[in-house]
Amino acid sequence: MLVTTVLFGLANTFTKLSILYFYKRICTGTIISKVVSVTIYSVMVWGFIVFWLGIFQCKPISAFWTIYTPPNAKCISDTFFKVYAATDISFDIWILCLPLHTLLRLHMPLQKRLHLIALFSFGGL
Repeated sequence: MLVTTVLFGLANTFTKLSILYFYKRICTGTIISKVVSVTIYSVMVWGFIVFWLGIFQCKPISAFWTIYTPPNAKCISDTFFKVYAATDISFDIWILCLPLHTLLRLHMPLQKRLHLIALFSFGGL
C-alpha cells in the first residue's frame, strides 16, 4: 500500500509534467509560455512534497503497514489526502484550461479551432 501511494503520486506528477512540456513546445514566445513554466515548477514542487510525505506519512514508517500500530506511532491525518485531492483537481482543471488561449488565437477557421479545443478537452475525461 505504501508503494502504491508513492507511485501514484509520482505517476500523477510525471503525467502532468509531460502534458505541460508539450504545451510549452506549442506556446513559444508568449506570456502563456511563462505561465506554463510557472505551472511546471509548481507541479514539480507539489510532486516533491507529496512524494516525501507519501514515504514518511507515518513515524515510524512501519506503522503504515503494521496491523497493530505501536502506541507511539503517529501518522498524517486524512486531511492531508483531502487537501492533496483538492490541489490535484485544481491542477488538472488549470492544465486543461492553459492551451485554450493559444488555440483560440490560431489563424484557422472557427470550426477547426473548435475541433482542436474539443480534441484537447478529451484529456479531461
